[in-house]
Amino acid sequence: MQSEIRWRLRSVYDRQEVVDILGYLSSEGYLSVRYDNCEQPGDLFFPYDEQEESRVYWFIGEKHWYQV
Repeated sequence: MQSEIRWRLRSVYDRQEVVDILGYLSSEGYLSVRYDNCEQPGDLFFPYDEQEESRVYWFIGEKHWYQV
């Protein structure tokens, strides 16, 4: 969940930095996003509020991590 990622990185990055990192990695194909209980991905818009973050899941995308 995005809320878990943000919680784990809270000592190093603030919320906006985490959102920027996830957005960049998603746009470059390193991460893909999936939504819980949403009919279409367009139901939620990036960046997400605190309630929506608990329904957003990030997965490894098409590119490999070592290609960053």
